[in-house]
Amino acid sequence: MSRVTQMLLSNEANCCDVYSVVPIVGPGAVGKTSLAQHIYNEEAISSKFDIKMWVWVCQEFDVLKLSRKLAEEAMESPCDFADMNQMHRVITDRLKGKRFLLVLDDVWDESRDRWASLQVPLKCAARGSKIVVTTRSTKVAKMMALKMHQLGYLSDTNCWSVCQDAALRGRDPSIINDCLISIGKSVAARCKGLPLAANALGHVLSSAIDRNHWEAVEQSDLWNSEVVEQTLPALLVSYNSLQKHLKRCFSYCSLFPKGYLFRKDKLVRLWLAQGFVEADREHHAEDIACRYFDDLVDKFFLQKLPYNEERYLSLENTKIKCLPESISALFKLHSMNLKCCNNLSELPKGIRFLTNLRHLELPSMDDWKMCMPCGIGELINLQTIHVIKVGSDSDSCGIADLVNLNKLRGELCISGIENVTSTQITPEASIKNKGELRKLILHWSCIDSMFSDEATSVLDSLQPHPDLEELTIRGFSGVRFPLWLGNQYMLSLSILELKDCQNCKELPSLGRLPCLKHLSIKSLTSIKHVRRMISGHDKTNCSDYKSCTSRAFPTLETLKFADMDSWELWDEVEATDFPCLQHLTIMRCSKLSGLPNLQALQNLRIKTCENLLELPSFPSLQCIKIEGFWSVSQVLQLPIFSHIETLELSCHKKLVSVKKIQNPLLYSLRLKQKGLLHKVSRCQMLPFQNRFVQDSQRTWTFLRCAGRILECSCNFIAFTDLTFGQTNVHPSEVVTCEDVSFHTGQPEDGGLVSCKPGWVQMGQPEEVELVYID
Repeated sequence: MSRVTQMLLSNEANCCDVYSVVPIVGPGAVGKTSLAQHIYNEEAISSKFDIKMWVWVCQEFDVLKLSRKLAEEAMESPCDFADMNQMHRVITDRLKGKRFLLVLDDVWDESRDRWASLQVPLKCAARGSKIVVTTRSTKVAKMMALKMHQLGYLSDTNCWSVCQDAALRGRDPSIINDCLISIGKSVAARCKGLPLAANALGHVLSSAIDRNHWEAVEQSDLWNSEVVEQTLPALLVSYNSLQKHLKRCFSYCSLFPKGYLFRKDKLVRLWLAQGFVEADREHHAEDIACRYFDDLVDKFFLQKLPYNEERYLSLENTKIKCLPESISALFKLHSMNLKCCNNLSELPKGIRFLTNLRHLELPSMDDWKMCMPCGIGELINLQTIHVIKVGSDSDSCGIADLVNLNKLRGELCISGIENVTSTQITPEASIKNKGELRKLILHWSCIDSMFSDEATSVLDSLQPHPDLEELTIRGFSGVRFPLWLGNQYMLSLSILELKDCQNCKELPSLGRLPCLKHLSIKSLTSIKHVRRMISGHDKTNCSDYKSCTSRAFPTLETLKFADMDSWELWDEVEATDFPCLQHLTIMRCSKLSGLPNLQALQNLRIKTCENLLELPSFPSLQCIKIEGFWSVSQVLQLPIFSHIETLELSCHKKLVSVKKIQNPLLYSLRLKQKGLLHKVSRCQMLPFQNRFVQDSQRTWTFLRCAGRILECSCNFIAFTDLTFGQTNVHPSEVVTCEDVSFHTGQPEDGGLVSCKPGWVQMGQPEEVELVYID
């Protein structure tokens, strides 16, 4: 080791007067990688170089893949370039004028051309840079350098020393008596000078420091196995000594290719999914699986990375309340998962030092309780952070922290915007240049009408990138929405939610958004009048005036209004508007008295809208659900019900009367009551054909084409005066269930047909809740 260290500390260069190559040559399992690992992490070596890189090569010397690995090591971040020149440019920019240490581990390829191609971007570095190569091939070593460090086999004495250290595991050496030493030396001699085999064997011996166990190891039949390079017998002995559950877990790892980089948390989950882990009352299965993993590492079946990759850190779904400041030392950390850590009160101030962090997953906004420190903006490689909470004091995260976070992608919620002033939002701190964001939530955590003008100015300044696809504005306390929301600037916006914006008296001009498919408007309690949502400004600036005025909301598919306490009127909608609208939901809008005629509407849901007693015909409507009506009988007499296929009623009054529904298309009728539904009578106006009637606890099915009426799962329900009219069903074909009777209503048909005489009616007469279909 000292010889290699001396070679690395020298300023000698053998390639373009820039760097020299130090090959470490030796047979498999002789300790080449372990030696390189010790050197790589040695303080004297680390302090000499500006940049350290480790690339595992193996048998496939793919220059493109190796260049990508080299670029990622140099930048300490992912590289998604597919072009070789781009990757070389990145490596060159990073290494220019700097002294690097590069370890190429396990090189097999003897091609000079591929080796020369890999070297191209390295020649810009400072003199004194070094490349350490571990290889089994002396030909590879001679191709790369004139001098090499040859690793030979250990002597039997050294093998026993390695084996003894592993067996003791830090315990007092005196526990190994002379008899055990004799057995141990005999066993160590069978390791053929391979330190890996000696180390593994020592762990086998460590499980019981007694003569019986050690003699059993010495006399194992596995020592007589005929295997390549005499490496595996010691390892087979070690494997054979594993407990059954560890054997099973380790064997599973053979499904992955050689050199595969396991992440502990993912491998543990795979073991759990395969049922390899047996939990007990005192420990979680995940904790037990983690112990399995550690056991395999301790026994050298799994090898730790030779460099400090760091660790991915997941604390998901734990009860942790705070993170230690020492976490800032994990400067190579790429991902930190804190999802569902709902007790977490704050992030450490030193998080700003995790400059390689790319993914920071935090609890959802609904569970948000933590303080976010200033300095988040220094995480310039950050791609994922779902929530940024802006504070009111100098120690908290501010809107200025957005300046350098231009790699953000996916989803972002900016919470605490009530703490932001418009003067703090510089062009650099805006989100207009965050082109990789696809979903944005702007959240005012508290509503204060005194600052509504400032809130309006702030929202004006938070104009997103035009490629944004989803937008939620929640808790906005201003009186008007910004112009950028109501024009064609938001070309890609497909989902929009406006929620708890209680001071706004008018909706923005959303009718021209070309890709808007889903719109939700909830708790805008000052809105009284909803119009076309197309302003004159939109018409004037449109190149094709006729196209501009032809239709509003050209791509909208779903529309939802909820909790609009002041909403009274929705008008000015033209026949060509909403050409794609299929689903409309109106909930808890108590003052609304009418709806526009929406030509394409197929599904309508109305809940707790007591004054909505007039409905247009809706020519394309197929399904309607009505909940919580006071005067449902009046609504159900409207012409709209003559052509729908599905009707669902959920009402809360004791008497619900459904009269004069003459609909040959009705496919499904669902009746839901808070109490039991006790009686259905006089159904002659509903020609049920493959129909069913359902309440909250039972389903009644009527089959005409099958030539019979089938009723099931409806005990304690009475059907009376059921008129068959022109159907082909006869009383003798009626199939009934227990405690149910049917009366055909036609005297000449023979009267009552039932499994039991009479008909059943539950409760006292004055308590019965009736649904009549007359």
